[in-house]
Amino acid sequence: DRDLNVVLVRGVQRLFSIAAAEYRRKLESHALLDFSDVLSRAVELLRQMDEFARSRYRLESRYHHVLVDEFQDISRMQWELVSLLVQSWGEGSGLVHDAPLSPSVFVVGDRKQSIYRFRDADVAVLDEAATDVQKLRDAEADGDAPPNVCQSIAHSFRAVPNLLAFFNDLFAAIDKMPGRRDAFRFDPQDRFPLVDQGRTRDEPLLGVALSDSVEACAERIAGEIGRLIDVVTVRDR
Repeated sequence: DRDLNVVLVRGVQRLFSIAAAEYRRKLESHALLDFSDVLSRAVELLRQMDEFARSRYRLESRYHHVLVDEFQDISRMQWELVSLLVQSWGEGSGLVHDAPLSPSVFVVGDRKQSIYRFRDADVAVLDEAATDVQKLRDAEADGDAPPNVCQSIAHSFRAVPNLLAFFNDLFAAIDKMPGRRDAFRFDPQDRFPLVDQGRTRDEPLLGVALSDSVEACAERIAGEIGRLIDVVTVRDR
């Protein structure tokens, strides 16, 4: 079985190399770039911008505020693209410092939701980005103690306390491997507070709207939405 697997793996590798080479030839023949090419070429261009400092500052100064959502799914090269765009902010250079508001970088991510490693996402970049943003904040502090750039948001308004308690127990029980850069973590600040958001005791925790057809299901769901709007508080006070 082992010898057969070796032969099969070599065959798959050969087929993949042929397909990859043909794919690359097809792109080049049509003068096209795929998403990975666009990303790598943009990063390579920004890496060379030190040779044209004035142009680099003008380019970076087009972006005064940067927001990156779902940061746990970002790759190392994607973060390099963002950090190169805002590099001059920490150097005190560029037109951005003449703007009415100081430049800002805001990233949002949840390590527990990191599932895109197969396409080069690296959850360890989240901690590295926090360090980089802290350095930018330090550069603007002028000797004053800069505030902590990392804030944890553990409150959830999407689930009832019973479900949140289950997730707290589940995440706490998962084996931790602190030796890895991308190790799963569930620190005290990550725990969901078990707050009952005004639910009355006779309300069910979970409901299911079913019927015999798509149209009938839609009508039942619309009716349930109407009931909630009429008689139930569905938003935070």
